[in-house]
Amino acid sequence: MQPMDLRRTLDFVKDAHDGLTDKRGEPYWQHADRVMRRLGAYAPLEIKMVALLHDAIEDTHVDADDLRFAGFPLGVIESVALLTRDHRKTYAEYIQAIAQSGNFDAVRVKLADLADNLDPARSDGLTPSLARRYETAQIVLQDALLGMLR
Repeated sequence: MQPMDLRRTLDFVKDAHDGLTDKRGEPYWQHADRVMRRLGAYAPLEIKMVALLHDAIEDTHVDADDLRFAGFPLGVIESVALLTRDHRKTYAEYIQAIAQSGNFDAVRVKLADLADNLDPARSDGLTPSLARRYETAQIVLQDALLGMLR
């Protein structure tokens, strides 16, 4: 089996999200690609993989076993699993779990995800209450990230 690279990861994500669209009617995989790009060109390969896959378990037929079978590194799978929201918990509990995990990649990717969700160029239709929830999550995760960098 070939090791996973960005091209194969993006192909995997496109396949997993096949037919899914965002609120604007655009292919959903494009959100994952934008999240990855927000990390910067020099971000390590594994965090880019996490960014591309961050919604795969939550929003598609894919599960952690599928990621393992496809050849993704264990650290990538663990980060993606952490970013997968358990809807039995509140959004605040979900964000706290990411913040308290000490998982640098998951925190960075969730911050990039929130930035994409709040991007004025893409956020038409975002309710004020959802925007506040995302902004509060950003503060919690930025504080966690600063704590990790100290």
